[in-house]
Amino acid sequence: GFAHYFSRTKNRIWKKGEESGNTQAIDEIFLDCDNDTILLKVVQNGGVACHTGAKSCFFRKISGDGGESNLTGADEQNLNQAKKPIYGIIDEVYHAIIDRKLNADPQTSYVASLFKKGENAILKKVGEEATELVMACKDASARKNETAQFNSAANGGQISSNLTQNENFAKISNENAAKQNSQTETSQNQKPKTPTEEIIYEAADLCFHSLVALALHGVHPDRVKAELARRFGLSGIEEKNSRKG
Repeated sequence: GFAHYFSRTKNRIWKKGEESGNTQAIDEIFLDCDNDTILLKVVQNGGVACHTGAKSCFFRKISGDGGESNLTGADEQNLNQAKKPIYGIIDEVYHAIIDRKLNADPQTSYVASLFKKGENAILKKVGEEATELVMACKDASARKNETAQFNSAANGGQISSNLTQNENFAKISNENAAKQNSQTETSQNQKPKTPTEEIIYEAADLCFHSLVALALHGVHPDRVKAELARRFGLSGIEEKNSRKG
Protein backbone atom coordinates (compact mmCIF):
# COMPACT_ATOMS: atom_id res chain seq x y z
CA GLY A 1 0.00 0.00 0.00
CA PHE A 2 0.90 3.68 0.08
CA ALA A 3 1.39 6.07 2.98
CA HIS A 4 -1.56 8.26 3.93
CA TYR A 5 -1.51 11.09 6.46
CA PHE A 6 -3.89 13.57 8.04
CA SER A 7 -3.27 17.07 6.74
CA ARG A 8 -4.12 19.91 9.10
CA THR A 9 -4.12 22.42 6.25
CA LYS A 10 -6.28 20.28 3.97
CA ASN A 11 -8.33 19.08 6.97
CA ARG A 12 -8.57 15.56 5.59
CA ILE A 13 -6.68 12.31 5.14
CA TRP A 14 -4.59 12.46 1.99
CA LYS A 15 -2.34 10.14 0.04
CA LYS A 16 1.24 11.35 0.10
CA GLY A 17 2.13 12.47 -3.42
CA GLU A 18 -1.43 12.47 -4.73
CA GLU A 19 -0.72 15.71 -6.60
CA SER A 20 3.05 15.67 -7.11
CA GLY A 21 3.36 11.95 -7.86
CA ASN A 22 5.99 11.56 -5.12
CA THR A 23 4.16 8.70 -3.41
CA GLN A 24 5.53 6.54 -0.60
CA ALA A 25 5.20 2.77 -1.07
CA ILE A 26 5.11 1.13 2.36
CA ASP A 27 7.82 -1.47 2.93
CA GLU A 28 7.49 -2.05 6.68
CA ILE A 29 5.45 -0.71 9.60
CA PHE A 30 6.74 -0.52 13.19
CA LEU A 31 4.75 0.22 16.36
CA ASP A 32 6.28 1.81 19.47
CA CYS A 33 6.11 0.39 23.01
CA ASP A 34 3.20 2.63 24.06
CA ASN A 35 1.14 1.79 20.99
CA ASP A 36 0.71 5.47 20.16
CA THR A 37 3.28 5.97 17.40
CA ILE A 38 4.01 4.14 14.18
CA LEU A 39 7.13 4.25 12.05
CA LEU A 40 6.84 3.66 8.33
CA LYS A 41 9.72 2.35 6.25
CA VAL A 42 8.91 3.44 2.73
CA VAL A 43 10.20 3.52 -0.80
CA GLN A 44 10.12 7.18 -1.83
CA ASN A 45 8.95 7.47 -5.42
CA GLY A 46 10.28 10.46 -7.32
CA GLY A 47 13.14 10.95 -4.88
CA VAL A 48 11.37 13.84 -3.15
CA ALA A 49 9.54 13.57 0.18
CA CYS A 50 9.35 17.20 1.30
CA HIS A 51 7.00 19.79 -0.18
CA THR A 52 10.02 22.11 -0.52
CA GLY A 53 11.55 19.80 -3.11
CA ALA A 54 14.15 18.33 -0.74
CA LYS A 55 14.73 14.57 -0.50
CA SER A 56 13.70 14.58 3.17
CA CYS A 57 11.79 17.01 5.34
CA PHE A 58 14.67 16.87 7.84
CA PHE A 59 17.36 18.58 5.76
CA ARG A 60 18.10 21.51 8.12
CA LYS A 61 20.37 20.87 11.09
CA ILE A 62 20.38 23.14 14.16
CA SER A 63 23.74 23.51 15.89
CA GLY A 64 24.41 24.25 19.55
CA ASP A 65 24.95 27.95 18.90
CA GLY A 66 21.57 28.26 17.20
CA GLY A 67 23.00 28.22 13.70
CA GLU A 68 21.50 26.27 10.82
CA SER A 69 23.17 24.12 8.21
CA ASN A 70 21.87 22.37 5.13
CA LEU A 71 22.31 18.61 5.22
CA THR A 72 21.92 18.35 1.45
CA GLY A 73 25.30 20.03 1.04
CA ALA A 74 23.93 22.70 -1.26
CA ASP A 75 25.01 26.32 -1.12
CA GLU A 76 22.70 29.07 0.11
CA GLN A 77 21.22 29.74 -3.32
CA ASN A 78 20.41 26.08 -3.87
CA LEU A 79 19.04 25.82 -0.33
CA ASN A 80 16.60 28.65 -0.99
CA GLN A 81 15.57 26.96 -4.23
CA ALA A 82 15.12 23.65 -2.39
CA LYS A 83 12.81 25.35 0.08
CA LYS A 84 10.53 26.49 -2.74
CA PRO A 85 7.29 24.44 -2.76
CA ILE A 86 6.58 22.26 -5.78
CA TYR A 87 2.79 22.50 -5.55
CA GLY A 88 0.54 24.50 -7.84
CA ILE A 89 0.73 28.27 -7.57
CA ILE A 90 -2.32 28.54 -5.28
CA ASP A 91 -0.84 26.06 -2.80
CA GLU A 92 2.55 27.73 -3.10
CA VAL A 93 1.15 31.16 -2.30
CA TYR A 94 -0.97 29.77 0.55
CA HIS A 95 2.04 28.06 2.14
CA ALA A 96 4.01 31.30 1.83
CA ILE A 97 1.18 33.18 3.57
CA ILE A 98 1.12 30.63 6.41
CA ASP A 99 4.90 30.95 6.75
CA ARG A 100 4.66 34.75 6.95
CA LYS A 101 1.84 34.45 9.47
CA LEU A 102 3.89 32.24 11.79
CA ASN A 103 7.44 33.44 11.29
CA ALA A 104 7.73 36.83 9.61
CA ASP A 105 8.31 40.23 11.22
CA PRO A 106 5.33 42.60 10.81
CA GLN A 107 7.84 45.43 10.39
CA THR A 108 9.23 43.91 7.20
CA SER A 109 6.45 41.62 5.93
CA TYR A 110 3.23 42.96 4.42
CA VAL A 111 1.37 39.70 5.12
CA ALA A 112 2.58 39.53 8.72
CA SER A 113 1.50 43.15 9.22
CA LEU A 114 -2.01 42.28 8.01
CA PHE A 115 -2.27 39.44 10.51
CA LYS A 116 -1.01 41.72 13.28
CA LYS A 117 -3.68 44.31 12.44
CA GLY A 118 -6.34 41.61 12.66
CA GLU A 119 -9.42 40.39 10.85
CA ASN A 120 -10.97 43.78 10.14
CA ALA A 121 -7.86 44.96 8.29
CA ILE A 122 -7.71 41.77 6.24
CA LEU A 123 -11.39 41.85 5.31
CA LYS A 124 -11.13 45.54 4.46
CA LYS A 125 -8.40 44.69 1.95
CA VAL A 126 -10.55 41.92 0.44
CA GLY A 127 -13.37 44.41 -0.02
CA GLU A 128 -11.06 47.03 -1.52
CA GLU A 129 -9.56 44.57 -3.99
CA ALA A 130 -13.02 43.32 -5.01
CA THR A 131 -14.06 46.91 -5.70
CA GLU A 132 -10.89 47.57 -7.71
CA LEU A 133 -11.58 44.49 -9.83
CA VAL A 134 -15.10 45.74 -10.54
CA MET A 135 -13.72 49.15 -11.51
CA ALA A 136 -11.07 47.58 -13.75
CA CYS A 137 -13.75 45.59 -15.58
CA LYS A 138 -15.94 48.67 -16.02
CA ASP A 139 -12.97 50.74 -17.22
CA ALA A 140 -12.07 48.04 -19.75
CA SER A 141 -15.64 48.04 -21.09
CA ALA A 142 -15.60 51.83 -21.38
CA ARG A 143 -12.31 51.75 -23.27
CA LYS A 144 -13.69 49.14 -25.68
CA ASN A 145 -16.76 51.27 -26.34
CA GLU A 146 -14.62 54.36 -26.93
CA THR A 147 -12.40 52.46 -29.35
CA ALA A 148 -15.42 51.07 -31.22
CA GLN A 149 -16.95 54.53 -31.56
CA PHE A 150 -13.67 55.98 -32.78
CA ASN A 151 -13.22 53.21 -35.37
CA SER A 152 -16.81 53.58 -36.52
CA ALA A 153 -16.33 57.31 -37.06
CA ALA A 154 -13.06 56.73 -38.89
CA ASN A 155 -14.59 54.15 -41.21
CA GLY A 156 -17.49 56.50 -41.97
CA GLY A 157 -15.17 59.20 -43.29
CA GLN A 158 -16.26 61.78 -40.71
CA ILE A 159 -13.07 63.84 -40.74
CA SER A 160 -14.06 66.58 -38.34
CA SER A 161 -15.74 64.10 -36.04
CA ASN A 162 -12.71 61.87 -36.27
CA LEU A 163 -10.49 64.69 -35.09
CA THR A 164 -12.66 65.26 -32.05
CA GLN A 165 -12.87 61.55 -31.34
CA ASN A 166 -9.11 61.26 -31.74
CA GLU A 167 -8.47 64.14 -29.37
CA ASN A 168 -10.85 62.71 -26.79
CA PHE A 169 -9.41 59.24 -27.14
CA ALA A 170 -5.87 60.60 -26.74
CA LYS A 171 -6.95 62.57 -23.68
CA ILE A 172 -8.55 59.52 -22.10
CA SER A 173 -5.52 57.39 -22.90
CA ASN A 174 -3.19 59.98 -21.38
CA GLU A 175 -5.34 60.26 -18.27
CA ASN A 176 -5.39 56.48 -17.83
CA ALA A 177 -1.64 56.29 -18.39
CA ALA A 178 -1.06 59.03 -15.82
CA LYS A 179 -3.30 57.22 -13.35
CA GLN A 180 -1.44 53.97 -13.85
CA ASN A 181 1.96 55.65 -13.57
CA SER A 182 0.96 57.35 -10.33
CA GLN A 183 0.25 54.02 -8.66
CA THR A 184 3.05 52.50 -6.62
CA GLU A 185 4.77 49.51 -8.16
CA THR A 186 5.72 46.53 -6.05
CA SER A 187 9.33 45.36 -5.93
CA GLN A 188 8.62 42.37 -8.17
CA ASN A 189 5.56 43.30 -10.22
CA GLN A 190 4.97 46.18 -12.62
CA LYS A 191 1.58 47.76 -13.00
CA PRO A 192 -0.31 46.68 -16.15
CA LYS A 193 -0.50 48.89 -19.22
CA THR A 194 -3.70 47.66 -20.91
CA PRO A 195 -7.28 47.34 -19.64
CA THR A 196 -7.11 43.54 -19.87
CA GLU A 197 -3.85 43.47 -17.91
CA GLU A 198 -5.48 45.72 -15.32
CA ILE A 199 -8.29 43.19 -14.87
CA ILE A 200 -5.78 40.37 -14.47
CA TYR A 201 -3.71 42.41 -12.01
CA GLU A 202 -6.69 43.29 -9.82
CA ALA A 203 -8.05 39.73 -9.97
CA ALA A 204 -4.67 38.47 -8.74
CA ASP A 205 -4.79 40.97 -5.87
CA LEU A 206 -8.27 39.76 -4.93
CA CYS A 207 -7.21 36.11 -5.04
CA PHE A 208 -4.17 36.83 -2.90
CA HIS A 209 -6.05 38.68 -0.18
CA SER A 210 -8.80 36.05 -0.25
CA LEU A 211 -6.09 33.47 0.51
CA VAL A 212 -4.95 35.64 3.42
CA ALA A 213 -8.53 35.60 4.75
CA LEU A 214 -8.67 31.82 4.35
CA ALA A 215 -5.36 31.46 6.20
CA LEU A 216 -6.72 33.61 9.02
CA HIS A 217 -9.48 31.06 9.56
CA GLY A 218 -7.34 28.00 8.88
CA VAL A 219 -9.17 27.08 5.68
CA HIS A 220 -6.97 25.44 3.04
CA PRO A 221 -7.76 26.40 -0.58
CA ASP A 222 -8.23 22.70 -1.34
CA ARG A 223 -11.52 22.91 0.55
CA VAL A 224 -12.64 25.71 -1.77
CA LYS A 225 -11.57 23.61 -4.75
CA ALA A 226 -13.58 20.69 -3.36
CA GLU A 227 -16.64 22.92 -3.04
CA LEU A 228 -16.25 24.10 -6.63
CA ALA A 229 -15.92 20.47 -7.72
CA ARG A 230 -19.11 19.64 -5.82
CA ARG A 231 -20.97 22.40 -7.62
CA PHE A 232 -19.64 21.45 -11.04
CA GLY A 233 -22.47 20.14 -13.19
CA LEU A 234 -25.16 21.68 -10.98
CA SER A 235 -27.30 24.54 -12.20
CA GLY A 236 -27.23 27.71 -10.15
CA ILE A 237 -30.78 27.07 -8.94
CA GLU A 238 -29.95 23.51 -7.89
CA GLU A 239 -26.89 24.71 -6.01
CA LYS A 240 -28.86 27.35 -4.10
CA ASN A 241 -31.57 24.82 -3.24
CA SER A 242 -28.92 22.46 -1.85
CA ARG A 243 -28.11 25.06 0.84
CA LYS A 244 -31.65 25.10 2.22
CA GLY A 245 -32.79 22.98 5.08
